[in-house]
Amino acid sequence: MEMHQVRYFLTVAKHLNFSRAADECNVTQPSLSRAIKQLEAEIGGELFVRGPPSARLTPLGHAVHPALKQCYEAALGAQSLAISLKRRAQTSLRLAVAESIDLAPVLPHIQRVRNRFEHLDLTVQRGDAAKTAAMLRDGDVELVIAVNLHEAGASLHQLPLFTEGFDLVVPAQHRLAGQPLVPARELRREPLLIGAYCEHTQDILDELSSLGVAAPRAGEVHAERDLLGLVAAGLGIALLPRSAPLPMGLQRIPVAGLAIERTVSLYSVAGRPWSRIGASIINQFRRLRPDRAQLDAAGENP
Repeated sequence: MEMHQVRYFLTVAKHLNFSRAADECNVTQPSLSRAIKQLEAEIGGELFVRGPPSARLTPLGHAVHPALKQCYEAALGAQSLAISLKRRAQTSLRLAVAESIDLAPVLPHIQRVRNRFEHLDLTVQRGDAAKTAAMLRDGDVELVIAVNLHEAGASLHQLPLFTEGFDLVVPAQHRLAGQPLVPARELRREPLLIGAYCEHTQDILDELSSLGVAAPRAGEVHAERDLLGLVAAGLGIALLPRSAPLPMGLQRIPVAGLAIERTVSLYSVAGRPWSRIGASIINQFRRLRPDRAQLDAAGENP
């Protein structure tokens, strides 16, 4: 049973006239009549009594009409849903961002893509390295912005975005506030708030130890906003990436000798095709790297 046969049947049942039904379906009357005959053969009986002045539904035609109408409407609904999902897939971006990374440096690139795709459907999720790697591996997200993402079971494509160091963050009334550069030894008696969400926390502690600094720990915090709130309240100092935005009342100061850096990268699963939106995001970042060719619109993923 073909859907066009069902459509022809429903149209004839509406008009009770083969000629008008053929006109509405934009087919010749012989073609419509053949399709109805084929449908009758499949169902196992005549659906119409043909004859002047008009066609009439047979008892079988009356009996099957509700089911065929429901079938046809369900097919149209499925087709509409498929089109909607296809359009959404073409204009959606599922992105995961590591807890320790602020979106501010990448927002201009996302905004440019949004200007290109009018109905961008953006989903942003957060997680640590293991969680974002799992999202990427399982296909829950298309792209991940993270640092040292090596936990995924699949081979990853990595595009470095930027490299940055870490600075001391203190309240404006702190004794070190206003200094252009702070010697590492000045941190020896400062209570240090530890950002447990940051991948480089242990590296920072090891670096301070190598500089002869064993700052007393003021506590361990699992979210950057909470860490900033505790620093603002004068409950300790913190060492944060330079891209981390600071609220009013806090100051950022470089620390002499603190050489820890991190590289923030954009990750995807190697070999998995990018969507149009994903390819556009990649191209936005690749424009900053003259050594890398732009992707084509199909989004080939090496």
